[in-house]
Amino acid sequence: MSELVTTKKKPTVIESLLDDFEEKLKKRSDNFIKCANCKHVLTHEDTAISVGGTHRHVKTNPFGLTFEFRCYSEALGCAISGPDESAHSWFPGCVWQYLHCEACNQHLGWFFHGSESFYGMRSDAICIE
Repeated sequence: MSELVTTKKKPTVIESLLDDFEEKLKKRSDNFIKCANCKHVLTHEDTAISVGGTHRHVKTNPFGLTFEFRCYSEALGCAISGPDESAHSWFPGCVWQYLHCEACNQHLGWFFHGSESFYGMRSDAICIE
């Protein structure tokens, strides 16, 4: 009787990509960033990024209003409005536009783009669930 010899087959590119994706999903946080007003999902906690050395910023505009906001690389649940504004940008080389919840239109913060692109969401306008 002959023995069946099996050899380990080298995974295909797609199989390797799927394995990598599954590993990332296992490590991924379960928390979503939501609009504090209507609980619409804006992005995922894993999209949090550091801009200028920190994720959280506190900045004051020319009218004396101070905002605390957090930076994210993606925000698929948001809408961007208004023209590109270069005046009073808190980030050199970036222009900004208003950022709103696409479900309830609540002002969430700003979309910055130029030397880099990111979403600055006001801490008081979002919740993590």
